[in-house]
Amino acid sequence: MKFQFVNKMIHDLNEIPDISLQTFQEEDITNKDILNIILKKSNFKRSHVWGDPALGEPIQYSKFIVIDDFQSKTFEYYNMGIHYMLNYNEELRKIFKVFSYFADKTGGF
Repeated sequence: MKFQFVNKMIHDLNEIPDISLQTFQEEDITNKDILNIILKKSNFKRSHVWGDPALGEPIQYSKFIVIDDFQSKTFEYYNMGIHYMLNYNEELRKIFKVFSYFADKTGGF
C-alpha cells in the first residue's frame, strides 16, 4: 500500500490539477494510530471531500490518496483548520489527525 499527499495554499481551484503530491510507502508511516485510522475507520473506506473552499482566501487545499492492489481512493479537504474548528466532532477529529500527520511529514504546516 502507498499513500500520496499534498497540503498547499492556493488562490484558485483551477490550480488543483497541477499540484504534485508526495508519495509514502506503508512502512513510512511510523505512527500506528494513523495507519489504524486509515485502514479501519469508515471515513477512509470510500473517496470523500470535506471542508469548503469558500471558508478562506487563500484556500488551504489538502489531497490524500490511498493506493492498494485493488483500488485508489481520493480524499480532499478544503480549509482544513477553519473547517475543523467550526465543525468539531469525534469522527472529524480522526480525519483531521490523519491529514495533519501527513501535512507535518511534508512540511505543509
